[in-house]
Amino acid sequence: IRLLKEVNDKGGMPQTFDDLAKYTLLHAVICEVMRVAPPFSVNQRRALRDVKLPNTEIVIPEGFLVGVSYSTSFAKNHK
Repeated sequence: IRLLKEVNDKGGMPQTFDDLAKYTLLHAVICEVMRVAPPFSVNQRRALRDVKLPNTEIVIPEGFLVGVSYSTSFAKNHK
Protein backbone atom coordinates (compact mmCIF):
# COMPACT_ATOMS: atom_id res chain seq x y z
CA ILE A 1 0.00 0.00 0.00
CA ARG A 2 2.88 2.38 0.77
CA LEU A 3 4.35 1.68 -2.66
CA LEU A 4 1.06 2.44 -4.42
CA LYS A 5 0.73 5.66 -2.43
CA GLU A 6 4.24 6.75 -3.44
CA VAL A 7 3.56 6.05 -7.12
CA ASN A 8 0.16 7.80 -7.06
CA ASP A 9 1.53 10.82 -5.15
CA LYS A 10 4.21 11.30 -7.83
CA GLY A 11 1.76 11.11 -10.72
CA GLY A 12 2.21 7.49 -11.78
CA MET A 13 5.04 5.18 -12.72
CA PRO A 14 8.44 6.70 -13.61
CA GLN A 15 8.85 7.22 -17.35
CA THR A 16 12.67 7.18 -17.50
CA PHE A 17 15.49 5.57 -15.56
CA ASP A 18 16.43 9.00 -14.15
CA ASP A 19 12.87 9.41 -12.82
CA LEU A 20 13.37 6.29 -10.70
CA ALA A 21 15.63 8.25 -8.31
CA LYS A 22 12.57 10.23 -7.16
CA TYR A 23 10.75 7.02 -6.17
CA THR A 24 12.72 5.87 -3.13
CA LEU A 25 10.38 3.07 -2.05
CA LEU A 26 9.92 1.75 -5.59
CA HIS A 27 13.71 1.74 -6.02
CA ALA A 28 14.11 -0.19 -2.75
CA VAL A 29 11.48 -2.75 -3.82
CA ILE A 30 13.16 -3.29 -7.20
CA CYS A 31 16.59 -3.71 -5.55
CA GLU A 32 15.22 -6.24 -3.06
CA VAL A 33 13.49 -8.27 -5.78
CA MET A 34 16.72 -8.31 -7.80
CA ARG A 35 18.65 -9.44 -4.69
CA VAL A 36 16.26 -12.26 -3.82
CA ALA A 37 15.48 -13.41 -7.37
CA PRO A 38 18.16 -12.14 -9.78
CA PRO A 39 17.56 -12.72 -13.49
CA PHE A 40 20.83 -14.70 -13.62
CA SER A 41 21.29 -16.83 -10.53
CA VAL A 42 24.89 -17.83 -11.33
CA ASN A 43 27.84 -15.62 -12.07
CA GLN A 44 31.12 -16.97 -13.43
CA ARG A 45 34.65 -15.81 -12.79
CA ARG A 46 37.99 -17.18 -14.00
CA ALA A 47 40.75 -17.53 -11.42
CA LEU A 48 43.63 -15.18 -12.32
CA ARG A 49 46.04 -17.14 -10.12
CA ASP A 50 46.08 -20.27 -7.96
CA VAL A 51 43.90 -19.69 -4.89
CA LYS A 52 43.98 -21.87 -1.76
CA LEU A 53 40.66 -21.80 0.08
CA PRO A 54 41.15 -20.87 3.75
CA ASN A 55 41.12 -23.71 6.28
CA THR A 56 41.06 -26.38 3.54
CA GLU A 57 43.41 -28.23 1.25
CA ILE A 58 41.39 -27.09 -1.79
CA VAL A 59 43.30 -25.13 -4.43
CA ILE A 60 41.51 -23.44 -7.32
CA PRO A 61 44.03 -23.47 -10.17
CA GLU A 62 44.77 -20.45 -12.33
CA GLY A 63 42.41 -20.31 -15.30
CA PHE A 64 39.71 -22.41 -13.60
CA LEU A 65 36.15 -21.18 -14.21
CA VAL A 66 34.24 -20.76 -10.93
CA GLY A 67 30.44 -20.43 -10.73
CA VAL A 68 29.03 -18.34 -7.89
CA SER A 69 25.36 -18.83 -7.02
CA TYR A 70 23.33 -15.91 -5.71
CA SER A 71 20.68 -18.19 -4.20
CA THR A 72 22.58 -18.25 -0.88
CA SER A 73 20.24 -15.51 0.41
CA PHE A 74 17.67 -18.27 0.91
CA ALA A 75 19.78 -20.15 3.45
CA LYS A 76 17.81 -20.96 6.63
CA ASN A 77 20.58 -19.62 8.87
CA HIS A 78 21.07 -16.46 6.78
CA LYS A 79 21.13 -13.34 8.97
